[in-house]
Amino acid sequence: MDLFRKRDQARLRTHLKNIVALANADGRLESREMALIQKTAATAGVSREELDEILDHAGEMHVSLSGSVTQRIEQFYDLILTMLVDGEIEVHESQMCLDVAAILGFEDSMVEALIGDVIESIHSDLDPAEVIAKMHAQVAG
Repeated sequence: MDLFRKRDQARLRTHLKNIVALANADGRLESREMALIQKTAATAGVSREELDEILDHAGEMHVSLSGSVTQRIEQFYDLILTMLVDGEIEVHESQMCLDVAAILGFEDSMVEALIGDVIESIHSDLDPAEVIAKMHAQVAG
């Protein structure tokens, strides 16, 4: 059981670093972005000291590929939420989103629809699991 927990925590730490990389794409971390980062850190079991270390190197962070298609979709979902958390999508964030999609193995042609799904989920208060399932169907379809 400890092996599964350690593997899951490692995946969540990678996910956290990816969120930090995207949130810092504009060179600053907004308070809402920090709230999402802190929530993800707590879920991943990251200590305050470890989070501070990650944040100290935020400018050096690069998005890395995760495991299964579902995990990559979940990662992309959270990255899109991070991009949208300050209420606007800046040009460099859009480009980074395309770059992240490519890293995660998603075609450029899917990105707009995937972002649309996340935006719709925010406005409609949809369950993230439903949105991720819909995104999975688009990626697999």
